[in-house]
Amino acid sequence: EPKATAALRGALRTAPRALPLFQTLRQRPDLHSLVLSDDAPPLEQWLNALHTREHLHQMLQRAETQIKLQPADSPAIRLLVGKLREFARSELDYWRVLARIPHEQATHALLAASGWLSVVGLEHLTTTLDYRLTPLILSVNRQFWTPDLTQLARLGDAAFLPYVLRARHPSLNRYGEPAEVVKSA
Repeated sequence: EPKATAALRGALRTAPRALPLFQTLRQRPDLHSLVLSDDAPPLEQWLNALHTREHLHQMLQRAETQIKLQPADSPAIRLLVGKLREFARSELDYWRVLARIPHEQATHALLAASGWLSVVGLEHLTTTLDYRLTPLILSVNRQFWTPDLTQLARLGDAAFLPYVLRARHPSLNRYGEPAEVVKSA
């Protein structure tokens, strides 16, 4: 066990910040200090200080790790989602900001309102890095535009390669070996 924990501690520093990883880390509070900065205020403190949209955007950037570490049924996340309605300028704005919350409560809300998944699903995928969403995103999006393809290239998921090929997007080289195989065929 100590060797495995030491190896895990070393790997956590360089691991991608994907939501499924944090869902696993929730069970290991002893490892939270590796992904949280020492001076990070608690999420509840961030929520109490939310008074403007600017504060909301700052909190989503700076408290991303704390949000991901919240339990699935977290009251803090429910409060955050409730505050989104307060700051949203429109229905579309609400769903766009909700998509930027890296937590499964946001994922469940997006899936329950499937009409919005085609609009903001890709944003949620890039926020959470939860590749389990890839088939859903592909099922509701038939085409990706240049800004979307640029976002997708950062993910590097080969499932999106056909869209990159079809668009002849410059990010094709970022797909590595799968792109080489397709180009040579």
